[in-house]
Amino acid sequence: MKTAVIIAAAGSSRRMGLDKLLVSINGKSVIRRSAEAFVPFADTLAVVCSANNESEIRHELEGLQCTFCRGGSTRAQSVKAALDSIGDADIVLIHDGARPLVSSEVIKDCIAVTKEKGCAVAAVPAKDTIRRCINGKAAVSPPRSELWQMQTPQGFDFKRLAEAYPVSSQDATDDASVYENAGYPVFISQGDYRNIKLTTPEDISAARAFAKEEQTMRTGNGFDVHAFAENRRLVLCGTEIPYHLGLAGHSDADVALHALADALLGAAGMRDIGYYFPDSDAKYKDADSMLLLRQVTRMLRDRGLRASCADITIIAQAPKLSPYIEQMRSNVAAALGITPDRVGVKATTTEGLGFTGRKEGIAALATVLLEE
Repeated sequence: MKTAVIIAAAGSSRRMGLDKLLVSINGKSVIRRSAEAFVPFADTLAVVCSANNESEIRHELEGLQCTFCRGGSTRAQSVKAALDSIGDADIVLIHDGARPLVSSEVIKDCIAVTKEKGCAVAAVPAKDTIRRCINGKAAVSPPRSELWQMQTPQGFDFKRLAEAYPVSSQDATDDASVYENAGYPVFISQGDYRNIKLTTPEDISAARAFAKEEQTMRTGNGFDVHAFAENRRLVLCGTEIPYHLGLAGHSDADVALHALADALLGAAGMRDIGYYFPDSDAKYKDADSMLLLRQVTRMLRDRGLRASCADITIIAQAPKLSPYIEQMRSNVAAALGITPDRVGVKATTTEGLGFTGRKEGIAALATVLLEE
């Protein structure tokens, strides 16, 4: 029996304020955790993305055997697009990309009940008393023993769900509602209280606690080189240094910040600075590297990461940099959102050896520590 799986990952994350699918849980992104959980069970794995997050989602899922399709403005449109892209299967499981802690046991039970009854929705009994409120007035509470909290995955007979979506998805709050609106019964499978959906920042903290994460630390290293050039400013760590030569480059050629940015991106498992700020893009011509560093910091924050400390070594025979070190530290700290005592900036020479020793240019090394 062929099993297809759809990972719904086209949401806007408006309530979260960041792309929750890229947030790291115990060193692995939310979307990667969600998709990987289904790999052992899926004959076909389809991931629904939006135009806004498709490139990032593809990067996060690099190496997984999955297909991608473009979602619509609503969940129903997104699932319909995924069903159309799959074409055919015996059963289909649909899972929220923002539920990164789904267990193998929950998936197995959903598949088993779907095969037996044609539908299965992972669910758990409600722990709290639920009341329906109208204009601020609480109505009669239904018996708690009859109330269940719906989760995902939700499993269905593929053909029935595919036929139901075009005609029964209006006002449906989940895929089970579409199936039910088409006249088919909905059955419960084993859920898990840890199988939470990340909707608010507090949910991220809870997910990390469930994942038994103390605090994952990441290290990254960066290296960059720029040659001296005439008629250019010399800028290092956002500080302009008086000198008769500057550094050649498409941006302001701040070699120290470029090494730092690469260290940050590397620690986050992302591409290098040239990928995000290519020298082929005119908008980065003579760009202020402090602004680029702040943008990198925001990119890390969207993944739930922040710099804990940074150490930069600038290798230059000339000019003398010691009078500017403290200003450099302050600049870097402000861009990373940390205090200056967590930033090290050192200047050294190569004792006249190599291209830096011959005063042909400047090199820089950077090491960073990231925390979630």
